[in-house]
Amino acid sequence: EALEIMEKDYPQEQINAIDRRMQSMEELTAKYKQMITEADEALDNDLLSEAKNLYQDAANAFSDSTYPKEQITKVEELIAKRQAQKERQQLIAEYQSLIQPADSAFEADNLSMAKSLYADAADNFSDSTYPKEQLEKVESIIAQREAEKVRYEELITKADASFNTEDFKEALSFYQDAEEVFPDNLYPKKQISAINDTLAAIESRELAYKKAINQGDSLYDRKEYQDAIKAYQRGLDIFPGREHPTERVNKSMDLLAAIREKEKMYSQAIATADSLFEAKAYEQSIVSYEDALQHKPKNPYALQQTQAAQDSIDKREADFNYAMAQGNSAFEQENYKKALANFQKAKSLKPENEKARERVNETSKILEQIRQQMLEKYNAVIAEADRLYKNKALSRATDKYEEAAQINPEEEYPDQMIAKIKEYLEEHSLREIVNQRVTVAGQSEKKFEFEPLAYRDRTNNFIVLTTKGEKRNTKIFLNYGIGEDKQGGVVIPSITTENERQYIFNLSDHRRWKENDINWISVYVQGSDIEITGLGVSKGD
Repeated sequence: EALEIMEKDYPQEQINAIDRRMQSMEELTAKYKQMITEADEALDNDLLSEAKNLYQDAANAFSDSTYPKEQITKVEELIAKRQAQKERQQLIAEYQSLIQPADSAFEADNLSMAKSLYADAADNFSDSTYPKEQLEKVESIIAQREAEKVRYEELITKADASFNTEDFKEALSFYQDAEEVFPDNLYPKKQISAINDTLAAIESRELAYKKAINQGDSLYDRKEYQDAIKAYQRGLDIFPGREHPTERVNKSMDLLAAIREKEKMYSQAIATADSLFEAKAYEQSIVSYEDALQHKPKNPYALQQTQAAQDSIDKREADFNYAMAQGNSAFEQENYKKALANFQKAKSLKPENEKARERVNETSKILEQIRQQMLEKYNAVIAEADRLYKNKALSRATDKYEEAAQINPEEEYPDQMIAKIKEYLEEHSLREIVNQRVTVAGQSEKKFEFEPLAYRDRTNNFIVLTTKGEKRNTKIFLNYGIGEDKQGGVVIPSITTENERQYIFNLSDHRRWKENDINWISVYVQGSDIEITGLGVSKGD
């Protein structure tokens, strides 16, 4: 437009310069497109390194363009991904190179090799659980087989020991157990067969032995001792050292000797029996008299003394049974002291009687348990009473001391503490409001007026009320106040005794009692009539 207005050199020069610049830019654009086309084709053909270099050339030549830079990033990500895939495939191949032979060794029962290969795989591929699981499985099988081996060796050792001591039944059991552990091993089978053969031979000998012994027993029972000894000896020839025939042979020989010394033994038996009778060992004396009668049946003296001993036994038995019955009756009635006395009498009559000793011990233990339970209960109540006394809860402390006195009447301490509390209240008395008997009917109230306490005396005060009345369903409400106004009160929930009883109320926490000039105390009775024998105010330390 400037040139059309005026044909000057400058506009034409600028137009020429612009044309040259635009031609240069078109050439650069064509070159950029060519480079990008080649790079894209290389990428499409999966030539990643070549594509990256071409994109880099384009990025270097045209630094203002973002596309080659973006493509370079994309290509680098693809290269990294390919590299990761390659490395993973390599790891998989390495993993399979360990796992496949390990599995083959495991299937072939080559546990030692399988264990080594699984261990290598577990060390090199710690993220994989399979080699660890297989390693545990292999180790478990090895441990089980080792345990079976140890078990087998233990059973064989025991079986051999029993076999060597000819305890064939026990040895057979152990060999059979070992055979179950390793059925293919021949040694247990061989030993089982040998034992069965031995047992069969023993059974045959056992039959012959029993026949001889039965004959010997029959002869022995008929007192044909000489022939019995011969039969027993035949049994000992088969099984030397057997206890029964040996004992019977010895006994038969003794009996034969006894027969020869019949008179001598009778005299000895009578002498022993008489001695035992004099010592009141009647059961033993009867045994000796009966022994004498074995030598001289129907002997008058032995028969007479046997009856005399039996009469003494019967009397002692009757006295014993009576004492035991009395003891059992007292025991059932829980009169354990009387029961113990009777059981001890029974024990003195029959010191050897187990039942009498048991009943004496049982009753003694119960009496001791009762005493211990009483002491535990007493100590617990005393501890609570002492705590209440220390905290100046004197009324409740008195209750507990009275309860303790009932639990353990032999102990003087509760009565001493009750007396101490009464003495303390009497010594610290501030006002004696009632000092004679006053009856308060049930469902009624009586008011007692008194001179107010000085302010300095109103701390740590106790109201002391002494009453007597029926204990069933009776409750006392004790109130205090000024003039017509009630300022506070306390309650006795229930009368605990029909005897005269002192109730003590701690007013330390009663603020109105301390702050006001209290001049009356009233007693309201709910339930049966009561009789007041004392009412006053005391001061604590």
